[in-house]
Amino acid sequence: MDDDILKKFLDECRDIADGLSDLGSKTPSSSREPPFNRNLVCEQEDYYLYRYQSINEKVDRSKQKYFKTILIVYSLINRATIVDLERNKSFVGDLLESGHDIYLLDWKEFGSGAKKLSLADYSFRFIDECVQAIKALTNFSNINLVGLCQGGVFSLLYALKHKSEINSLALISTPIDFKTERDTMSKILNHLDLNLLKSIPYISGSMLNSFFNMLAPYSNLQKKYLTLLERQKDPEFVERFYLMENWRWDSPNVSGSVLAEFIDVFYIKNSFIDGIVKVNGNELKIGSKLNFPILNLYGLRDRLVPPESSQALSRLLDGEINYSELGFDCGHIGMYVSRKGEKSPGRTIGSWLGQDISDKI
Repeated sequence: MDDDILKKFLDECRDIADGLSDLGSKTPSSSREPPFNRNLVCEQEDYYLYRYQSINEKVDRSKQKYFKTILIVYSLINRATIVDLERNKSFVGDLLESGHDIYLLDWKEFGSGAKKLSLADYSFRFIDECVQAIKALTNFSNINLVGLCQGGVFSLLYALKHKSEINSLALISTPIDFKTERDTMSKILNHLDLNLLKSIPYISGSMLNSFFNMLAPYSNLQKKYLTLLERQKDPEFVERFYLMENWRWDSPNVSGSVLAEFIDVFYIKNSFIDGIVKVNGNELKIGSKLNFPILNLYGLRDRLVPPESSQALSRLLDGEINYSELGFDCGHIGMYVSRKGEKSPGRTIGSWLGQDISDKI
């Protein structure tokens, strides 16, 4: 090997080693407190219901003409802490800026599997329990649902069944058409043995992480770490990187039977597109007349839920429904943690709810 090439190679190895050593001293605590105060208002065996405290404690909501009560419903995959990971780039923080009253349905980790749960529990029973708890606390008759990813599917099913309980529905990165051309996950899941999955008490968080890593192995397992080394002198980037990694690897266990049912109803049967969603004896159809506005937001660079999967919702709704959609220049997780100037999904929803939502975006 040429001496100059060897010297350059060794210098680069030394720089990487020094960078890794330096990065090790910058690792933030994994027990870092969330940036916003939240109070536990209800705890059940399978979930927590939190209420967030406004950034401005002196906000007089009685003077806000379009103040709304919001219930956020997250996915079973990963932790709901992604919605308030950073104060300056927080989905919850952007909603709180608008003065709305924010609640979060936070799923507990699935246990040994001694108890059988179903898709109906997550889509109907648990959400309805939270809706009724919030109504009892606030005396508001209608709740504004905000569903994130799989939580958006749960929220949409709930809204279709309980139209009278919902004032509006906002969806973020929510799959509707589960068989779009760019949906790699759908192509893989169609070859899964669902009977075997149903027989497993729970799927571990580490197994789910391995699956999602393999959907984009270079980006998830190599490229981002090279980027970290390149930007190791940027303290804000380094802290954010560690926060995201702590969140990503801290995945909860999920019920095998619930996951199998979700895959069967949506990834295999593509029930939204086929017309009828059958869940525990309930037959639901998106095209049914809905009496509440819908806002549909998605990432234009989302690989887990391609934008065309979310956009399919517009084709299924009756023309009279107040429907708006908007794409953001980001990927799946970017919908909760990124901001382009003053524009973000949280602020968009806050503004949409804070005006007369008979007006479209």
